Amino acid sequence: MSRPVYLIVYPSPLFPAHWALWLPFYTNGSEGTVGKYINIDGDPATGFTLEIIRSYDLMTESSKKSLILLCWVDARHIADVADPWSPNSNPVDAIEQGASSVQPAPSLRSAGASGVGSRVELKNCQTWLREVVVALVGNGTFPNDAVEVIDQAPKN
Repeated sequence: MSRPVYLIVYPSPLFPAHWALWLPFYTNGSEGTVGKYINIDGDPATGFTLEIIRSYDLMTESSKKSLILLCWVDARHIADVADPWSPNSNPVDAIEQGASSVQPAPSLRSAGASGVGSRVELKNCQTWLREVVVALVGNGTFPNDAVEVIDQAPKN
């Protein structure tokens, strides 16, 4: 059985859109509004932390968002029966393992940091999530076309 993995895009007219992964749970073969929400929280200056929310009800949030089908994966890569209160540091399936393997970090330097004058690559949730998708394609969890889908996703 295959399961969908969605990219959630929270648009912003001024800043880069926030991106997250959404893996809806299935009950009796039907996709529900509760599922797994994977993203990073933070900012480029102080850094980001991985956030995996299990048993998250997407309908409880009022933020404007778009769901984009990222890919279909074999159901064995998604664990629905995980303890919703288990900490982020304990990945329970292949997708969580992939997200945990890409460490989010700050991308800005302090004024006193060495390397002044060199160009800084700004990183955010979009760059991190693209790296996660590339890692999951690389290990065979996601199909190759998932990278194309994320590259075409709205950036604002």
